[in-house]
Amino acid sequence: MDTKEILQKGSSFLSDCFRDAMDHHYEEEIALAVARQKEEDVCCAIAAFLELKVSETEIMRLLSKFYGVDSIAEAMELATIVKVTNQVNALKDHLN
Repeated sequence: MDTKEILQKGSSFLSDCFRDAMDHHYEEEIALAVARQKEEDVCCAIAAFLELKVSETEIMRLLSKFYGVDSIAEAMELATIVKVTNQVNALKDHLN
């Protein structure tokens, strides 16, 4: 092999490595965005259920059925976060 072929193969190898690294990076970013969106959707659903005064057991059942939240601890944590956020927002509105 002459120098030109070696440089072409090396350049092709580096290009492939860079492309693979970028693809991996984008896949990770997409997975994070999907996870954040799912959490936002679950929180919005919980807020709606709380506004409708749905019982906690029914909220757990609905979260499991429609959002795949099978962990009771995770569902309770999300419900607590939504309740606290709603209270903080209501307090901010009241003070303004």
